Amino acid sequence: MKLFSWGANSHGQLGQNIACEACCVPAEVDLSSLDPASISSIVGGGGHTLALDRTGRAYSCGWNSKGQLGHEKHEVFKFQPIESLYGHRVVLLACGWETSLAIASDGALLVWGSNSFSQLGLPKQEFNSLKSPKRVPVARVKQASLGLRHLSVVTEDGKVFVSGRGSKGQLGILNSSGSSFPEIHTLTQVPGLDNIVSVSCGQHHTLALSHNGKVFVWGDNKFGQLGLDATVQPVLRVPQELCLSGIQGCPTSVNAGWTHSVLRTDKGELMSWGRNTYGQLGNNSREKCDSWKPSVLQSSYLIKQFAIGSEHNLMLTESDEVISWGWNEHGNCGTGTQENVLRPSQVLIDNLWRPTMIGSGACHCFVVAERK
Repeated sequence: MKLFSWGANSHGQLGQNIACEACCVPAEVDLSSLDPASISSIVGGGGHTLALDRTGRAYSCGWNSKGQLGHEKHEVFKFQPIESLYGHRVVLLACGWETSLAIASDGALLVWGSNSFSQLGLPKQEFNSLKSPKRVPVARVKQASLGLRHLSVVTEDGKVFVSGRGSKGQLGILNSSGSSFPEIHTLTQVPGLDNIVSVSCGQHHTLALSHNGKVFVWGDNKFGQLGLDATVQPVLRVPQELCLSGIQGCPTSVNAGWTHSVLRTDKGELMSWGRNTYGQLGNNSREKCDSWKPSVLQSSYLIKQFAIGSEHNLMLTESDEVISWGWNEHGNCGTGTQENVLRPSQVLIDNLWRPTMIGSGACHCFVVAERK
């Protein structure tokens, strides 16, 4: 098996042992310490990447300006094991812009990288940044997500806790005067949310999915990324259930890009809304009018896996094709050009290889593939 990557690589986040501004087609990743057949997930931030193998060991490469790799070097151009996580069996990894987190099999939440806004769930006055993982004092965690400057976690009992920057309502908590907290320095429970199974943080907004398929939204809505009319509700400071129509299935995942949102159902449908400047809604246009309205992606593809970047999207189909659309300035859509992709289009992968798994960072992508 092989690991391929493409997109922005100015800090070596593609793991190809080189740095460049744009890689427009998939290229093989230079692996020595990581077996591609063992990879269970890959996620990325603004300029770094984390990979998880099936034994629970984590690896990283790319930009390390704030310690987000968990290594000492400023940049790492090849995947290296995060030795400071040894002793923990990691089950989930997530990235923010300059931040990283891991959830261990015992429910421990471990964080590292930039904490300049307390987005790691720790007081910034004590920890402005962390070069190695530190455990956050919180009940057992089952899922978590990092935005640009905020963090949201789901505990095993279905509660949601947040920290970090909150000036745009992305924390979903009001102070005694009814205003959003500018910042919250330790993980604090979001009122009114129960039985939540997952959360996803965008640049300044947050999405949550409950066990019975209800979707809750809050935060910045400048581009309609909450699925609400921005001229009526430019900001939503507390969670609100999103009314959905036009889908046949039940929501199974919610995914926040920087300023757009995508929902997947158990019928394999994708529903998206929000900013469409770069074609990230996949409707073959850049229309702004009514892009806030959740709409089903009109596509014949049957979806096996979906991943979201800052302003682009990636999916693996049941027919083993990798499809992308949206922002493509750094070649992050893998279509061979740097022109934005307005509708789902096939990524140019060598036809000798069959894709089995995908992953995405802010503006870079990965695919694990096996020889046909």
